[in-house]
Amino acid sequence: MRYALIPFALRKIKSDIASIIKEIEEAVPVADSFENQGPTRSSRAVYSSLFGLKEDQKRVRQVILSGTGSNIPESSSQIGVPVIPICGAVGSGKTTLAKRILYEDPIVTKEFNTRIWVNVSEKFEIRDILRQVLVSCHGWMKHMFYSSEEQLLERIEERLKSQRTLIVLDDIRSIEAWETVCKTFPKLDKRSIVLVTTRVGYVAEYICRNEFVHTMTPLNEEALFREALPPRADTVYNELPDHLKPCFVYLGHFLEDQEIDPEKLSHLWMIEGLLSTGESARGESTMEMTERYLRELTLKGIVKVQAEEVPTTKKFKACCIVQGIENFCVSNCEQKRFLKIIDLREKDYSLSSIDEPRRLVIYLGNHRVDIEPKVAKIIRSLRVVLGNMQQIENEFIWPNEMLNLEEFRVLRILDFNGIDFRGQKLPTGIFNLELLRYLSFKGCVLEELPSSISKLSYMQVLDLRVKELIEIKIPNVLGNMRRLNHLYLPLKFVTQNGKKLGLNSLTELATLENFNTRLCKADDIFKLLKLRYLGAKVEGDFDDLVSITNYMKTTLSNFLHSTVDVIDFDCYAEERHSVLRELFQCQAARILRFKGHIGRLPSSDEISPSFTQLVLNKSHLNESSMPTLEKLPNLGVLVLSDDAYIAKKIIFSDSGFPKLKRLELLNLCFLEIFEVKNTAMPILCSLEIRNCEKLESLPDCLDIRASNHFLSIIWPEKGRQ
Repeated sequence: MRYALIPFALRKIKSDIASIIKEIEEAVPVADSFENQGPTRSSRAVYSSLFGLKEDQKRVRQVILSGTGSNIPESSSQIGVPVIPICGAVGSGKTTLAKRILYEDPIVTKEFNTRIWVNVSEKFEIRDILRQVLVSCHGWMKHMFYSSEEQLLERIEERLKSQRTLIVLDDIRSIEAWETVCKTFPKLDKRSIVLVTTRVGYVAEYICRNEFVHTMTPLNEEALFREALPPRADTVYNELPDHLKPCFVYLGHFLEDQEIDPEKLSHLWMIEGLLSTGESARGESTMEMTERYLRELTLKGIVKVQAEEVPTTKKFKACCIVQGIENFCVSNCEQKRFLKIIDLREKDYSLSSIDEPRRLVIYLGNHRVDIEPKVAKIIRSLRVVLGNMQQIENEFIWPNEMLNLEEFRVLRILDFNGIDFRGQKLPTGIFNLELLRYLSFKGCVLEELPSSISKLSYMQVLDLRVKELIEIKIPNVLGNMRRLNHLYLPLKFVTQNGKKLGLNSLTELATLENFNTRLCKADDIFKLLKLRYLGAKVEGDFDDLVSITNYMKTTLSNFLHSTVDVIDFDCYAEERHSVLRELFQCQAARILRFKGHIGRLPSSDEISPSFTQLVLNKSHLNESSMPTLEKLPNLGVLVLSDDAYIAKKIIFSDSGFPKLKRLELLNLCFLEIFEVKNTAMPILCSLEIRNCEKLESLPDCLDIRASNHFLSIIWPEKGRQ
């Protein structure tokens, strides 16, 4: 029997050693930064004192105790109880935080009958994990070493079936590891909660299925240390996998962009062939693959990403190159002849056959560039950017005065950024580029799109989201571009002769943005069988809203994500209120912006749980609407403006709005009392109040959250900015 105990004892020792090493790693930055102070306390005490895990501890404790778990349906968690990931880099204190919550937090320890710590090593065995759980909840049992997984599970579940349990799974490093743990995880009491520590951001997101993820608070001292000693760019680059190297170098196209749109990046990488089909997971979209690549670059410390406030079709709002890496990126681009950057704010340039770049970025200025025809013939990608105007002493030179695009015969990508084309012609030959796959005028000023654009028959991505200064005139020829996969229409535009655009022949479309039914034929979308994202706008027309709603109810919309703007649509009549109720039931709808009278909302079980954002304007909701809204399980943003709510009192009850991150109360002239229970809106980050003249004060619990830096409050009338 004693010999039989040795293997398990060795594994336990190994696990303990791994835990000790982790604590040492967390303490090393403290020792390095404060070696002159000669700390005498234990590493954990020093770490906690100096880097102050108190704010992190308060945040996680608040979520644990808020009752959020009771609102999470079993289907949203792979193990049937709420899961709260704690994510942070090595040395960020995530393991120390989890231990403090599990063992030292008196409020938490009082709430949970049983508390269990499980070390998940990089190469783990399920049986060892189950044994750790059983030892923690039942004590040492000799027969456990001969028990099968099924027997261990049975004993654990018998022990924990009526116990409110808090379990920590320390150091889950991959999605595969999490999936393996889930397959044999014991069934717990519904009141139980699982904390998971991980160093990998996308693993945390996957684990919690877009529930709450606690990211460790950046540490000032550590941040300063890392800023002073940035990673060696060449070393990091050489260690990148082969499929990531060109993706990183490609970011040199956007050096002056403080934020790079990941969706745009996804299109460009795809057309350039940088998204390797051999690297894609089963069923993974190009956007998902792009986000995975960006996560990997982020883990290497050379790219930063900004998460979407409320993720829908994409999880990242923006990305950028980490400061200090830009010069290496540019030199690497030009050394490999991957990309040439020309800044016409500084001097004149001449490109000869010696350069032979395949990609070209031109920052416009008051200088000129001369490109030899031999060079133009090999350029595949051209980006023309209006950079920082303060660096341009005189009026800049227009691109059509120096670029003859007829010479760029193999051009696949043409990207204009921020250029005002009013009174100017587009560069010569732009619509003779037969091989062009990507054309963007995003952020430009353009009065009219020539009908000759229909000659670009191989176009896959067309971005017409120009600035809103004027309405661009769109010819009714876009339907001829039958290979289009992604079409971004302008927010404001007019059509030729007032006729609606016909888009029913664009059967390859996956993305359709700014589809205004006043300017486009609403029924055309029924022909778009591959559509995955629809951004639609309905301006008061009953039949158009019926068409959009009916489309989102069809089986064609099973994989569809939709944003719907409904303007000037009052629902006083039952017929109009009926179509609104059907719209609320559409699973495809994620974001709804509605301007018009609603009066009464459907019950919560008649509203799709898929809604992540609701913006209501002049909707005249009464007090009974709030219990309905606060039950929406995925609602992350709620905006009530211009008497969208007309009751005197607004009450957010306990555990209401479990995922709300942003709340705006604007121009609500009847609102006098705002009452929030302690556990309502547990992850609210932003509150904005404007022109609510009768409202005098906020609930104490919100002021407390603001004082603890969990909540940002803007209320100009009360001097809160």
